[in-house]
Amino acid sequence: LRAMPRGGEYTEGLFMVLETLGQSEPRRALALAREMAIASEQRLIYNILFDQFARRDIQSALGYLELVPAGESRENALRALATSWAGTDMASALHWAEHLGDPTERAIALEATLITLSIQDPRHALELAQQFLSGSPLDRILATSLKQLTIDDPQAAGQIVGRLPASSVQIAAALDVARALAAQQPETALAW
Repeated sequence: LRAMPRGGEYTEGLFMVLETLGQSEPRRALALAREMAIASEQRLIYNILFDQFARRDIQSALGYLELVPAGESRENALRALATSWAGTDMASALHWAEHLGDPTERAIALEATLITLSIQDPRHALELAQQFLSGSPLDRILATSLKQLTIDDPQAAGQIVGRLPASSVQIAAALDVARALAAQQPETALAW
C-alpha cells in the first residue's frame, strides 16, 4: 500500500486495510491512519474506524480519541462516535457532548448527536440546539428537526416556525409546513 501511487486505488486500499486492522489492533490502525491518510477523502477513514470502535465499546472509543490529530480527522472521529453512541444511549451521548471542553469539538459532537435526536424527538432536539448551538450547526439541526416535526405534527411545527427569526431556514420550514397543512386541510394552510 505504501508503494502505491496516491489516488483512488490507494484510498480504497487504505480503507480496506485500516478497517480490517481496526478490528484487532485499533491503536495501530490509528497510527497508520495518522501517517497515511493525508488527503481529505482519505481522512474519512476516521468515520469508519470510530463507528466501528463505538459499536464495540464506547469507553475504549473515547480513549482512542487522544490518538487522532486535530482538524478534519478529529472532526470525522467525533461525528462518527457521537452518531453511533446516540443510536444506543442518547442521554449519555448528549451528556458527553455537552461537557466537551473545546467549543468547536462540543459543537461538532452536539450536532451529530442532535441529528439522531431530531428523528426520535424533534421538539427536544430543537430546544437543545437553540440552547447549545449557533450559526450553521444550529441551522442544520433546526432544518432537520422542523422537517421531522412537520411530518409528525404540522401545527406544532407551524408555531415554532412563526417564532424563528427571518432566515432561509425559516422560509424553507414555512413552505414545508404550508404544504403539510394544505395536504390535511387547505383552509388551515391559508389561515396559517
